[in-house]
Amino acid sequence: MLLPPESDMDVNRSPASVSILGTWHVLGPFKTGTREATWGADPLEVLGGFRNISYDSDPAARFSSALGTNGTVGWSVLGLIEPEQGNHASAKAKVDLDIGFPDVDWEFLRSVYGWAGMQYQAWARGCLTVASGAGADDRSGGNTATVSMFTDGLLEVWVGGQPYFGGDFYTYRRAPVLLKLVPGPHVVDLRLVRDVRALGGVGEPRIRAVVEVQLMQPSLSSDSTDAGEVVPGLDVDEDSVLVAEVVEGKLASSLASVIVRNVRDEWADITDIDSVSDTQSARPILSLVYSPITLAPRQSRPVAFKIDFHGQIPSNFSFQLTYKVQSADQPWKTNPVTASVTTRRMTDAQKYTFLHPGGIVSYAILRPPLNASCNSTAGGDGDHTLPILVDLHGAGLEAASEQWG
Repeated sequence: MLLPPESDMDVNRSPASVSILGTWHVLGPFKTGTREATWGADPLEVLGGFRNISYDSDPAARFSSALGTNGTVGWSVLGLIEPEQGNHASAKAKVDLDIGFPDVDWEFLRSVYGWAGMQYQAWARGCLTVASGAGADDRSGGNTATVSMFTDGLLEVWVGGQPYFGGDFYTYRRAPVLLKLVPGPHVVDLRLVRDVRALGGVGEPRIRAVVEVQLMQPSLSSDSTDAGEVVPGLDVDEDSVLVAEVVEGKLASSLASVIVRNVRDEWADITDIDSVSDTQSARPILSLVYSPITLAPRQSRPVAFKIDFHGQIPSNFSFQLTYKVQSADQPWKTNPVTASVTTRRMTDAQKYTFLHPGGIVSYAILRPPLNASCNSTAGGDGDHTLPILVDLHGAGLEAASEQWG
């Protein structure tokens, strides 16, 4: 079961371990309409939802579905290769789900309904197990683990009977589900959606999803008065730092952002940002775009800030955030995070950042003209009006991706 939110982490506790069972029970497919994944009806709700249906109670049970032979579908068992483990076998587990329904006559459905007939939804059930650390007493309820769950290609996930809607359908991996779990098995239910716009309409319509769980090591914070005292704090995702690129010695934009996760069981307010460096000359001046920034327990959100370099721009810089929680009078600081700065030539494709109306910092890629004469004023009065071509892409594709050419 999920732990009640009153308990917090003990940074001195022996580490727990996490694993995912390699067998999954799959039920489907069921019809779904175009772009109905986020709000469309689940036909199993008439039975109380997938969470109230068990493979073990009746493996041969049949359920009504317009996509199945004779209008019904049943259970299937997906046996996976041994789930992938990380470098530290107990700290990470991952399964890749590749689900199809070969018994369905997809070619016939395509001939009647077109690509809309290739869209469907299904459910899968597995098990996530958390083992307690060495020497811990599970009966006390205090030996809990904070687990981050990445849900690639998924929208809706249930863990231990608790719903988590808003998965990572396009695999951005920016905001995993943060779970506070007690030792023992936890049932994981996945709602699978096959959308032609996202997954394509050629070949057999299969659903590919990834479930990855990672034990979160406590992000230790120190207060401003006693650097030796540490507490579980905010987790700053160093891989998520977004900074504009440097072109001819100048930063293309002063706006930047980083994703912060609140692993605590109480609300936190981010109040300030400071640069960290051994030399004063290499320190940029940093400031939050909005302050304070509030994070709910186990919430992930991007934090926007501004950068101002004086003099030569270094190849990287470090910073840390200051935040407050209700249970402490003094402010706390996160672990320092290092951000890299990329240098480009004027003729290169360049990343610049901008402030989205929703309050987040986003980015775009600027491609200068390949013909240098476009920048010349020769033969004219110097007042040129040249077109700017905007190349847009769909959801799920990064503008900086190598696939986007």
